[in-house]
Amino acid sequence: LVEADGSFSQYSINYHRLLVDTLVEAEAWRMRLERPPFSETFQERCGAAARWLNALTDPVTGDAPNLGANDGAHILTPDPSSFRRFDVSAARGLRVLTDLSPGSPALAGSQHFPEGGYTKLVEPNSGGSTWALVRFPRYRFRPGDSDPLHLDLWHEGRNILRDGGSFSYNPGDPELRSYITGPAGHNTIQFDGRDPMPRVGRFLRSHWLEGEALHLVDEPDQPLQWTGRYRDHLGAEHERRITVHPNRWEVRDRVSGFDHSAVLRWRLEPNDWQLEGYMCSGNGVSLRVEPPPQTTRFELVEGWESPHYGVRTSLPVLELEVPAVRAPLMIITVIRFDPTSVQEKAAPEGEVE
Repeated sequence: LVEADGSFSQYSINYHRLLVDTLVEAEAWRMRLERPPFSETFQERCGAAARWLNALTDPVTGDAPNLGANDGAHILTPDPSSFRRFDVSAARGLRVLTDLSPGSPALAGSQHFPEGGYTKLVEPNSGGSTWALVRFPRYRFRPGDSDPLHLDLWHEGRNILRDGGSFSYNPGDPELRSYITGPAGHNTIQFDGRDPMPRVGRFLRSHWLEGEALHLVDEPDQPLQWTGRYRDHLGAEHERRITVHPNRWEVRDRVSGFDHSAVLRWRLEPNDWQLEGYMCSGNGVSLRVEPPPQTTRFELVEGWESPHYGVRTSLPVLELEVPAVRAPLMIITVIRFDPTSVQEKAAPEGEVE
């Protein structure tokens, strides 16, 4: 159930913490009872799982991207106010399951987890406080969310671009579950108002996506850059290239093969965002979009997210819509952070209100 790169079969940050906590408990009892060690392969996978969790935990807040199913499981820390803290489990996992410490240089920079379909990008010279998770469609186990090429962006403890979560296994409003776990609940592009991996049951999806290309450039003399691409079963194609500069992230989305329209969504942290032309800004962060001339809509709308199981809160979503044309379309988004602005470091959700 754990890949060699540490990715877990359930593609969920909440379940990954549950996995690491369970492995820590098992190893602690093994040592206490003086039983023989588990196999070398088992130990390697345990260490990889612990490093994965540590890599995707925000170093400022201890929070993490709201990736995948989130049913509230938190077995080793019963205090409910600490639910959005992942750093305790990550540090405990590293201490018990690996020989690495949380401060090891091997865990500090950009990393690629090819078997699970994740890439972590860290802005150079940010001390690790500005980073992103990119989700790449590569599945060996059944996918829960339909989130191809989703970008989850963090800056100085703020989750600027965020995932919608999962809310509930069986919500009273099935449209909410489809929305929040589908492409509309992620920072990606939705084609023709549909889901590229349609549901065929509560826990099953059809037409699993498979990425066609993946390229990561992480060299000292070049900007950090990631490129991924997929084509769905109806022929729609999305290529996303992310280039990272100091205080500036550029996202190039190239789309083609759809029948009616494509919608790009940036799900923003709750804040006082202002829209002026094709610029959206708020609290030291700005998103400037360079749209195709065919663009039919560019606006801020109300969206939803679920930071805890059974909880739904609103957030602003920046949406851009383009119609289908014969040639591929390119949408460029430039995200800037004001280095002179002083941001208030908020506690993780659920800590102190």
